Amino acid sequence: MHEHAINVSLSLDSGVLAIHIDDDGIAYNPLDAPLPRFDLPIEERRIGGLGVHIMKTLARSVEYRRADGRNNLDIQIGIGNGNETAASAGVTRSPLRCGSTFLRTNSFTGPEYSSSR
Repeated sequence: MHEHAINVSLSLDSGVLAIHIDDDGIAYNPLDAPLPRFDLPIEERRIGGLGVHIMKTLARSVEYRRADGRNNLDIQIGIGNGNETAASAGVTRSPLRCGSTFLRTNSFTGPEYSSSR
């Protein structure tokens, strides 16, 4: 069994939560994932993809790059007064719309949190 290094870092600055995730797994760009088919009955939809869809809908920006054999994903999410999301800015990716108030929080303390597994 091969162990993989996964690094996650979070920072909050001026109402923007920045999330960076990198791993040494196989190349995977979540931005290339097909949109979910909300027009189909649930029994006919493909399994998976809703988490990527939610990320792309709620995030202000999402960027992927493959560098030095690692997947790198950067996500920016507006929090509080900086809560403009792609959906609220008028960027349409699918019929599903999510309100940014879902992300409001006052419980984040500290300038940065990092974790490695």
